[in-house]
Amino acid sequence: MCAEERNDHVRDGVERRAWPRVQRELPVTVTAGGGTGPVQGRTFDVSEGGMGLLLDGPIRPGTACLLSITMPDGSVLPHLAATAVWCSRPSAGQNEPHCVGFAFTDLSLEAQAAIEEVL
Repeated sequence: MCAEERNDHVRDGVERRAWPRVQRELPVTVTAGGGTGPVQGRTFDVSEGGMGLLLDGPIRPGTACLLSITMPDGSVLPHLAATAVWCSRPSAGQNEPHCVGFAFTDLSLEAQAAIEEVL
């Protein structure tokens, strides 16, 4: 759904992303800066540098957020600092989630290792 809509990461058939992405579906909670309440969703792809999320609501690009991800073993990886890079809206009249791309901004070594485990 989102990957097909957002294909500017490929130019002339060459992947431009710094890190390869892996399709993973993991539950996630996003808390945006400024006291906005948490938004629930799930990942659709994950990399060492960021992730794509399907969310119940929009997040404005440039917004600093904290992501909490439920890992495959059931543990929660909390408070991952990330910035929304892009957000696409569902089509008018469609009951679909928002697609949001995030870039990690400051991961601890522990969080980096946990992300690498799901790749």
